[in-house]
Amino acid sequence: MSNELPGASRVEVEQIAQIVAREMLQNLRADVGEEVDKRLKAYLGDMTATQHSIQHANLEKLLTRMDAMSSGFLGGVVSKITSFLITALLLGLAAYGVKNGIGN
Repeated sequence: MSNELPGASRVEVEQIAQIVAREMLQNLRADVGEEVDKRLKAYLGDMTATQHSIQHANLEKLLTRMDAMSSGFLGGVVSKITSFLITALLLGLAAYGVKNGIGN
């Protein structure tokens, strides 16, 4: 690619190239930011602060119940099996989402 343009000096051409590159980078950043926001909203939804707080409270209740179940040997076994199943379910859902393009 040549930096020559009839009627323009090399410095002017380089300045134009820098301006164009800067504008393209700004547009790319904006596009990427919008895409990230869109993907996060698709996966997480538009959650209000109240909904977020409720979800944390529900998660805290679940963890408290899991902790109560895991006291003792039998509870520990149940807890490990449950943790494994939940992990497998979450990984399966993530793989299914990636495979089928959920969030596009």
